[in-house]
Amino acid sequence: MIQRIQSAYLLVVLIGSLFLVFTDTVYFESGDEPASHVTVDFNSTDNSQEHFENTRLMYWLYAIAAVALISIFMFRNRGFQTKLVMAIIALWVVVYVFMYSYSLGKGYFDHEQSEHFTFNALIPLALLILSVLALRNIRKDEALVRSVDRFR
Repeated sequence: MIQRIQSAYLLVVLIGSLFLVFTDTVYFESGDEPASHVTVDFNSTDNSQEHFENTRLMYWLYAIAAVALISIFMFRNRGFQTKLVMAIIALWVVVYVFMYSYSLGKGYFDHEQSEHFTFNALIPLALLILSVLALRNIRKDEALVRSVDRFR
């Protein structure tokens, strides 16, 4: 199951998406008073900061984690595993659209405040790259199996 590198990539994608769901990861900060942060969390208010609840993003991250878990166990059916990883890549694109549309809707272009995306906004990008690497290695694995089958 975790014998191939693509399974390790998918396991990191699974753990990373669950990390984004269950931690208070701030990916957008606004410099107004009080400082507002856009996060993926269950709490809508905090004593020191205002947190915006973003449950749609949380549901998409749950979907990525579920599809990654299923695709790890589909190592014998590489065709279906390829389709699942393509779905994961599409879901990461949806997550990015939700992240940035929700953040930019908070007055990003007003220039009255200092607003910026944090370093944590790169975590989904890294997980997207790992998903693409998993897809590439699944395809290489399938090509290797097909080339060996030609010799029989």
